[in-house]
Amino acid sequence: MEHGRLGRNLRHLLGLHDLSQQDLARYLGLSPQGLWNILHGRSEPRSRTAHALAVAFGVNLDVLFADTGTCVRAAAAVFERAPVRAIGATGEPAVAAHTA
Repeated sequence: MEHGRLGRNLRHLLGLHDLSQQDLARYLGLSPQGLWNILHGRSEPRSRTAHALAVAFGVNLDVLFADTGTCVRAAAAVFERAPVRAIGATGEPAVAAHTA
């Protein structure tokens, strides 16, 4: 696998969903620095983090590590159903704000 491909794909997915790194980190329960390290190829995610990223964007785990075109096409195909669409301005799932 090309070094940094996962981070590049995730940066594209953040842009596709108009999300900030901080919002995604909060949604996943990661530190902003931890997510930044993944996004910039400084570290690889743990398997449970990689799985959570795939679930959040509604794609298969393999897609996150695929070439960028494949990743973005797969994410665009499930754009409206991706769980990250529910992230509110606070970085929490929008439904959580209504259940309190």
